Order: sequence, then structure tokens, then C-alpha cells
Amino acid sequence: MALINLKRTINSPVFSQNIVVTRTEDTWEGGRVEKTETIFKMSAIVNNIKESELNQLPEGDFSTGVMVFKTSEPLYKTNSSGTSDTILWNNKNYRIIADADASGYGFYKSYGAYIAS
Repeated sequence: MALINLKRTINSPVFSQNIVVTRTEDTWEGGRVEKTETIFKMSAIVNNIKESELNQLPEGDFSTGVMVFKTSEPLYKTNSSGTSDTILWNNKNYRIIADADASGYGFYKSYGAYIAS
């Protein structure tokens, strides 16, 4: 069965917004970790999380300030080669905390938690 490719929709100026990504890569040099930051722009569809993705507590539902970023290129959470990508969107910073590979449909889905700047 053929999959619907949404890459054109993700990159469409009608649906997407510009985000600024800061990617940090770690390398070992002389017994120390050296961090290298790369800053670049990309298009993304940005949404709030769904009700089912809220933290549900006995006292009530609690939103953690998480946004969903759908992009045509992957965003990275912390791994062995670096720290999570940081996203600047609407003058607020978000750190990628989870990701999902939907590249079969032409996009990547990442969850970013709000971080105070």
C-alpha cells in the first residue's frame, strides 16, 4: 500500500512557520569534551500537544509547555553525539525531548518542552 507523502505540506508557506534550530555536537579532544554549536533555520508545522498527551493528575490536567514540531528533516534529542536540539519559535525556546520517525510519510515529529531563557 502506498503511503501519502506530506513533505510538500510540511514545507508549504501556507501551513508551516520558520523555526531556528541550535544543534550542539560533542567531540573528544585532548581528554575533554568540546561542544560545537550550529544554528540554522527550517520550516515546521507547530502544534500544541493533544489532550491525551497532557499529564493527568488527580488534582487535574497539567500541561508541561510541550509543543509538537513536524519537519522534513529530523530534530534530535540527547544522544551519544550531542545534546538535544533547541528550537526558537515565537520568541520562546524549546528543547527536544522525544521524536518519532514518520519519514515514510515525508516528515519527522518531535516534541519540544518549553525552557526558560
